[in-house]
Amino acid sequence: AVILGGKAHEVPYFGTALPFNIIASGTLGCSVVSYYVWCHEKHTSNRIRRSLQLNLLCVMIFVQASVVFACYLQWQVYHLINYDTFWNYCMITLLGLCAPEACAAICEYFTSVNYAPVSWIAKDAHLGMI
Repeated sequence: AVILGGKAHEVPYFGTALPFNIIASGTLGCSVVSYYVWCHEKHTSNRIRRSLQLNLLCVMIFVQASVVFACYLQWQVYHLINYDTFWNYCMITLLGLCAPEACAAICEYFTSVNYAPVSWIAKDAHLGMI
């Protein structure tokens, strides 16, 4: 991605720097929220899962804000990209952050014992093999 960004982008250093901005802000965000993992032996698994999901949401917001800031600098301050390119990068990053979480939520619904598809099968487990 970095090599293609450098060769195909209208502003080569911006095209090569943006992936590193995303990686660096994600790493920094994960490092910060790792201190706030809320896990105690009295907590249920659902409560721990929700705490981790909230931490992940905070990291996603931080990464998106850093991308918007970097793109805003290129658009308004340095005048190297136009308005459409600014919004394209913002939306691509937002969709890239949200898509894996949407897939994980769908998978959790169909595989977790806390939701209807699995609990419906589990309530008839006392009948044995079908």
